[in-house]
Amino acid sequence: MTDRRIAGLGLALLLAACGEQDAGPRAAPPKGNAPSIVAETVVGRATTDDFANALAATPDGGLAVVGQSGRDGWLVRLDQKLSVRENGIIPTGSSSRSIIAALARADGGLDVAGSDWSVDKPGHAWVARLDPRDGVVWETLFPEAGFFSQVNGFAPLPDGGAVALGIDFVQGEKGSSEFVWVRRLDRDGRILAEDRREPTAIEGKAAALAAHADGSLTLVGRRIRDDGVEDGWVRRQRADGRVDWEAAIGGAAGEEFLAAAATGDGGLYAAGYTRAGRSPKTAAGSGAEADGWVVRLDPAGRVAWQVRTGLDGQEDAIDRLAVLPDGGVLAAGTAEKGDGSPGGTLFAWRLAADGTSLWRFEIARSPLLYKIGGLAIRADGTAALAIGPDGRTQGGDSRVILLGAEAKR
Repeated sequence: MTDRRIAGLGLALLLAACGEQDAGPRAAPPKGNAPSIVAETVVGRATTDDFANALAATPDGGLAVVGQSGRDGWLVRLDQKLSVRENGIIPTGSSSRSIIAALARADGGLDVAGSDWSVDKPGHAWVARLDPRDGVVWETLFPEAGFFSQVNGFAPLPDGGAVALGIDFVQGEKGSSEFVWVRRLDRDGRILAEDRREPTAIEGKAAALAAHADGSLTLVGRRIRDDGVEDGWVRRQRADGRVDWEAAIGGAAGEEFLAAAATGDGGLYAAGYTRAGRSPKTAAGSGAEADGWVVRLDPAGRVAWQVRTGLDGQEDAIDRLAVLPDGGVLAAGTAEKGDGSPGGTLFAWRLAADGTSLWRFEIARSPLLYKIGGLAIRADGTAALAIGPDGRTQGGDSRVILLGAEAKR
């Protein structure tokens, strides 16, 4: 797999090829090391379908689940034992609203981000600050986006503000197009800076972001090469928007980053999927089977290590990351059957800071347990997962599971 470093601004881009390398070894976690489920609860309202989109660990040891309940934004607070403390909504009136992301604050409040949409008017992306009782302190509606605006990433900033990443879907005379945007907000919800652009093959398309202690950001996603193959794409940019470096990490088969998490040393974990070394699909579709893929980058964008997880005959993809107190990382995602048949698993994969695979927790996938709707690490280092139903074929409630403490190594 090639690491193509792109440095500088504008059209004058410096490409440095580091030679072909693979996507790292396919790791086989030690058997019997995965923690067990120690608590589980179903969350939802009696009269609606409820879909979890994000999970945040709160300072009191509890959890906040956010998503969509019917036509409303939905928020549930759980205590340390996963008992429901509050089950509320943020109504929208004539539109539909979904909360996509949540950040827990030290005062017990939350910052949340999401999207509103309607069949007869343009959609908005928005950010709101909630107090510890979930009252709205302020709400910022971003400009109308044509057809729909989607939040893809949300992260806290060291000055008490937040930064949001999203995509506007715009319908024009020549068809539909997409614009990727990044917006920085201060602690009062005012937009301080905005960068909105139509992705190109050179610039890449961002799917997630991470914020660093110095106020800089790292965007991750994919970039399509001239030969049509996707590379994993990473960009580090300063608080003022200037680009420090970009890197495209990919080989001949196709890769994409779907999640990012900042490390304490200014580096980054990026995760998604890689098709390197996999067999073509056996059913209708394009591309090949995929492995879940995690890459550790240093502050300058150099790959420290990369490792993948998966089995022949299935497609694994990671779209959730959380850094652990020891500097390691927990990655969560979905393993679908490569032939398109029902089933598969949802998984959480634990890696040490040096990339050693420690364990992989799995739960059978079904229409009621269809997607990972959130991942959070509590103050004691234990992990919680929110799991949602398949909104296309199956409604119902979401659930939250708490994993026990790891075995000492």
